[in-house]
Order: sequence, then structure tokens, then C-alpha cells
Amino acid sequence: MIKELKIVFEEIYSMDFGYPAEGYFDIGAPQNIIDELKTYNLPGFYISFQIDCGHINAMDIHNGYWLDKGESVVRKFQDNPNINTIAIGSDGGGKSFQNKII
Repeated sequence: MIKELKIVFEEIYSMDFGYPAEGYFDIGAPQNIIDELKTYNLPGFYISFQIDCGHINAMDIHNGYWLDKGESVVRKFQDNPNINTIAIGSDGGGKSFQNKII
């Protein structure tokens, strides 16, 4: 799925929208970050996303979409170790994407 999403992402950002559209699709979080994220009991799909991609910044698509870097998520846990849900991104319209700690 990530490979297909990267292809779509590249196609979108090669289009001319009449304004400069910028986006970022990362290549995956470093192994030390993956190992740290695994200690926080996050859902497997989120760990897989961090392995395969790690970060998406697509604020020029529709409302805008953004999924945080693994490093930022680790920092949130370090700042507040007792949290039971964590925001991992936003849709650009004021809604956040959250993961429940399992």
C-alpha cells in the first residue's frame, strides 16, 4: 500500500495547480526510533507505517494531511509517559489522527 501511495503522491506533486504545491513523503524511520516506538504498545499498522514511510506532509492536498515523524511521537511519550492516546498527525482542518495505546 505504501508503494502505491508514494506513486500517487509523486503524480499529484508533478501536476500544475497554478500555485506551488509542496509535499514530503519520507523513506522510513531509523531503526532506533522503530525499536523505541515498539516499547509503547502502539498498533502494528502504525509501526509498519513508520518502517515503510515514517512521515507524510501533504498540506496542499484537499484539506491537507500530515503524519508525524517517529522521532516526534517518541518525544511526546518521553514528555508525558502516562498518556493513553497520542496524536500522530492532522488532516489540516483541525482534526487530529490519534492512536490508542493498547
